[in-house]
Amino acid sequence: MAGKLLSRFEYTVQEVQRFAELGEPHPRIQGLRHEESDAELAEGCAEQDWILVTSDQDFRSRELRVRAYLGRGVGVILCTRQPARLREQLELVVFSYPRWLESIAGSSRQPQLWFQHRLRGGLTVGRT
Repeated sequence: MAGKLLSRFEYTVQEVQRFAELGEPHPRIQGLRHEESDAELAEGCAEQDWILVTSDQDFRSRELRVRAYLGRGVGVILCTRQPARLREQLELVVFSYPRWLESIAGSSRQPQLWFQHRLRGGLTVGRT
């Protein structure tokens, strides 16, 4: 849902659930996928030269997961504040996307970990 709404802003985004090569088809919802592995997601992002943006609580507690993405050449933006509803998810991306592009363009081309700590604010570089 968020991906469809964000496309109206002409942002280049891809929802994991709609990435056709990942995971398994959802048993009840046509066009959605689920149960993708981190390895599949990292490979898909690396092939497309995408940066992964996540607010997954499980993701941030696992340093090894971040290293796996960085090791495959994938940058990660980790939103440390979990958006509560669809509206907050949209606001997070809509307000942050232009700043994300500036931060990423101004950094080295190496895969990097960035943190988005607030709904409105800039990225900080993380350590792994």
